[in-house]
Amino acid sequence: MKRTLVALTVFCMSIFNIPALDNLHFTVRGNEYAPAIEARIVMSGLYMKEMVYKNPSSDDLISAIDWDMGFQMAAGTGFSIGPVDPFGKIGFSLGGICQWYFPVNDRSMNDTDWDDKGKKISYGESPASALAGMEAEGTITVIFPIQNKYVIEVMAELWYGRYAVIAHDGRTKSGNAETIRLYGTAVEYIQEWINLAPGIGFKRKLNNAHIGVQAAVSPFIWGYHIDNHYFRTLESDDPDQKYMSYTDRTTGGIYYHLQAHWLWEISRSLQMDIGVHYRAIENSRGNTTIMTAGLAGYSFLETGTAGAAARTISLDVTIRAAL
Repeated sequence: MKRTLVALTVFCMSIFNIPALDNLHFTVRGNEYAPAIEARIVMSGLYMKEMVYKNPSSDDLISAIDWDMGFQMAAGTGFSIGPVDPFGKIGFSLGGICQWYFPVNDRSMNDTDWDDKGKKISYGESPASALAGMEAEGTITVIFPIQNKYVIEVMAELWYGRYAVIAHDGRTKSGNAETIRLYGTAVEYIQEWINLAPGIGFKRKLNNAHIGVQAAVSPFIWGYHIDNHYFRTLESDDPDQKYMSYTDRTTGGIYYHLQAHWLWEISRSLQMDIGVHYRAIENSRGNTTIMTAGLAGYSFLETGTAGAAARTISLDVTIRAAL
């Protein structure tokens, strides 16, 4: 993390002295375009949920694990091509960003199970840590200026996200029995998503700045999730059975991406952008492959009972340099 922050600091300090390299500008139908590079710092909150439904046609749960990972930090970079003056003429823009999250400790994982009648039969809590995270996004946008003061955007975005977390130690309680303390690794969990979404946006010019809002909604969701449950002290008498692995492949549901930002043009070649983002994936469902590890290993498929969800809310500060 320290090396990443140092590199970003050097980048931000150096680009303050970079003039616009007009030889990289080009014109399409009378509209002047320029490429740009950017660096960003992100403060984000992450929540994930994994679910097991009673059957493919039911919304009743038999198991749910909530991962409240809370505050995280990330750093990233990006590249874009767009009009020098987006409020001048009809045009387009292309952009791509990639950001990496730093490990975070001391959050929580809650594991709840119900019987076929909906009665809670067990509950567990464990401290949780974020091991790694990554997000990448590509967008293409068509820009429609209005009176050189407003812009309407029609866009499409392709988003990829991957988050890895781990829970350890903690306690569990079944029915009316006493609470039992557990030790060691409890669960390792990875959520991986690819989402394709159309969207619309609006911007308003403010002298040497502008403000904007954008929204994207889509059912085009593909998820791949790995959940390793480890047998720990007081959980199993079989030392050869190390863990059970659940691999979920989910599709569908609803993906939301809502964002608002303020952009300040510091100079012809330099901009600062402050943005707030809310992403959510709800009701994505699919199949589970269950596998045990050990001498008595086996594997089988359950169809239509897996579920997954995720949401993030973030604040990012971006320095963008036109080339």
